[in-house]
Amino acid sequence: AIKALREYVPKVYPGYVTLFRASKQAAGYNNDPELGWRKLAAEGVRVHQIPGYHGSIVMEPRVRILAEQLQMCLSEAQSSGTT
Repeated sequence: AIKALREYVPKVYPGYVTLFRASKQAAGYNNDPELGWRKLAAEGVRVHQIPGYHGSIVMEPRVRILAEQLQMCLSEAQSSGTT
């Protein structure tokens, strides 16, 4: 597993990436709003800020916000025929 992690070279995805990101970051954390995904997404990155820290966005009550944002993205993809 370690060898695969070291040797894996990601390829550029031809579409866009949807990123759900915690609005609060720990000190010294990556300040790039797209967390490095831009270089791998040919059509860009759509960032959705979820209130809280990384671990707290999957816990009540913030997980409800995450679920709502995810549902909106899925509905949009379905209506545009990109699912």
